[in-house]
Amino acid sequence: MSPEVFTAGTKTGNDAGILIETMKKELDLLNLYAVHEEQVQKFIKKRNWKSLEKYIREMDALSLTIQTVEEERVAFFQAERNDLGLPEDAGFYQVAVRYPVAEREELSLLYRNLKLALLRIHGITECIDSYSRTAVDIVQHALKDLFPYRKGNLYSKRGKSVPLDGDALVISHNS
Repeated sequence: MSPEVFTAGTKTGNDAGILIETMKKELDLLNLYAVHEEQVQKFIKKRNWKSLEKYIREMDALSLTIQTVEEERVAFFQAERNDLGLPEDAGFYQVAVRYPVAEREELSLLYRNLKLALLRIHGITECIDSYSRTAVDIVQHALKDLFPYRKGNLYSKRGKSVPLDGDALVISHNS
């Protein structure tokens, strides 16, 4: 095998180290976040509100950590892109191809895995959202069937929706 030839606008394997480590850290955090979301999903289905509240607080802290690592990764990527003299709209793979083969392959794998982790989180979030919306819709329909006099909306003189409270309604204010 012949040694790789580096020309202007290429990077060394040492340059990739920080980006690789940051991407690994972010991937680990995103996978942990996905596990937490799956647990949240279970708490919602079991209606375990106390555990859910505790877990959401933990997830808030985790999301801040993910945000910090993401900002580090983006800053390093932008610095690398600028060092290569690439335009601001240059994508990840345009930068990655400037590294030696081993680092390029690892960076590409990490980038794909980051995308997959985000898709996993998005899917879990969509499931939670769908379940929650369905549950709310079912309760609202059941309440409308149980309390038919509360159907429809009432509006104030200013056109704003007024909640129905079951009290008597004043139809006319004329004296």
